[in-house]
Amino acid sequence: MHAFSIGQGQLSLSPEEMPSSRDTVIPGAAPDPIALPWPLASTVWRGNELLRRVGTVVSTGHGMLDRELPGGGWPCGALTELLQPQAAVTEWRVVGPALGRLVAEGGTVLLIGPPMPPHLPGLMQHGLNPQRLVWVDGDSPARRLWATEEAIKANVQGAVLAWLPEARPAQLRRLQSCAQRYGGPVFLFRPAQARIQASPAPLRLLVQPAANGDVRLQVLKRRGALHEGVLEMPALPPLLERVLPRRPSRSVPASPGCIDAPLAGSDSRAFVDDLH
Repeated sequence: MHAFSIGQGQLSLSPEEMPSSRDTVIPGAAPDPIALPWPLASTVWRGNELLRRVGTVVSTGHGMLDRELPGGGWPCGALTELLQPQAAVTEWRVVGPALGRLVAEGGTVLLIGPPMPPHLPGLMQHGLNPQRLVWVDGDSPARRLWATEEAIKANVQGAVLAWLPEARPAQLRRLQSCAQRYGGPVFLFRPAQARIQASPAPLRLLVQPAANGDVRLQVLKRRGALHEGVLEMPALPPLLERVLPRRPSRSVPASPGCIDAPLAGSDSRAFVDDLH
C-alpha cells in the first residue's frame, strides 16, 4: 500500500482556483465514497481499477487480450507466466503474433529448452524469420535456468521464451530481478498446477485448448483489478484459418492439480500437428 501526503504550499493553485473535490468527476469512474483533492485524484491508482500507466508493452496481437492487460499488451522488463496443462500445445498461438512484430523490427527471439523442436514452417505463419530465432537446448533444469538468466542479462533486443516447469519461487524471484533490466518481454512456460505456487511474475495466465479447437485464457494475476471470466481466441493464425477447417478436439482428463477442470483439455495432437 502506498501513502501520499501533500505538504503546505506545494500546490500553486489558490483556494479560489482549486475545484472542490465534490465537483471533481473522473470519466468512467464509479462514485467514490472517499473523494481525494484535485489533482491528486487523477494520479492515484486504486486496487479495483486496471493499471493503465505502466512501462513499455508489446501488443499481444489479440485485441480482446490487449484490453485486459495493463498498458494494453505484454509487459517488457518483467516476467510473464503462461501456465498450461500440457506443454507444446498453445504457446505459439498466444505469443506468436507479438513475436512476429518484434522480429519485424529487427529483434531476436531466444528459445530456452522448448519441449519440442520448433516447427519453422508453422512459426513463419506468425511472421517469424528463422534467421532471428536462437534455440538453446538445455539438458537439465539447472542448465535451462542458467541459460534463461544469461539470456535476460544479455539484453538482446527481442524476447526470451523459457520452458521452466521445475523452477522454484526463489529462482523466479531472481529471474524477475534480472528481467526488470531487460528491454523486452520474458515469457516463462510452466505447468498449470504451478498456479497454486507463489510467483513474483506481475502477469500470469492460464492457457488451455478449448473443445471447439480455440484457445481459452484466464488472467490469474495482473497489475490491477482481479480479472473474472474467460477469454477465447481463435486457435489458428489468420492465414491458416482461411484454408484449414475447424475441427473439434477430443476431450481428455484434466491435468493433476489443474483447478479449472471444465477448461481443461482437448486432444493436444490436433494442435501440435498445425504448428509444431
